[in-house]
Amino acid sequence: MRMSDVLQLLKNLTSNITVKLDGTTMLPSFEFSGKGILELHANNILIANVVGDAFLKPRIMWEDFEHEFHFVDPAKRGVVCRDALMNAAAALKQAREQVAGHTSAEFAIVDLLVAMESVIEVAAKNVVSSREDYNNWVLSIGGGADEKMSEDEHLASLIDDVRGVRRNTYPLWYSLTDLLPDGATKTQAEQKLRDGCKTVGLDTGEIIPNWQLAPEDKS
Repeated sequence: MRMSDVLQLLKNLTSNITVKLDGTTMLPSFEFSGKGILELHANNILIANVVGDAFLKPRIMWEDFEHEFHFVDPAKRGVVCRDALMNAAAALKQAREQVAGHTSAEFAIVDLLVAMESVIEVAAKNVVSSREDYNNWVLSIGGGADEKMSEDEHLASLIDDVRGVRRNTYPLWYSLTDLLPDGATKTQAEQKLRDGCKTVGLDTGEIIPNWQLAPEDKS
């Protein structure tokens, strides 16, 4: 699904969220109405299940994958990265299929999950799953041996893929987590967000949502 399709879906499904597209980063930003926030708080059990199943369980969303990749056969690292991302996208799809979507708050949750699923699917498709195939392609189009991807460059590209996914989805996870009441799920998710930033060199300031909570209209 293209980002433009995601944004259109977001606009169509809920009146409590205003969606804006950043022309530089191509990331969606949101403005939540006061009513929408209250409805989301009322769904904290649903949100806790979503966070647990689609963020805490898929380890690629927070684990130190650069460290883990050192224990993987270099020839298989790309496939491992791609498959882990696809599994994370599948977890998001499964989570949103469990949301009834009967209320605007549930629609809002579905919207966020669709946006994150799209980001991760695009990233998975862009992973260089086989360095050998990539290098053969470089040579086939007339590239020289000096343009082939080294093992270290391949590893760096995979880490960049994971970093990009986290940079683009963490603001959304941050928002969902922030809506949870104090408890084990919220504490664990907040820690994993910090860990996930640290392990790929992201500053926690980079994952703060770029949307504002609009005051509730009491008229």
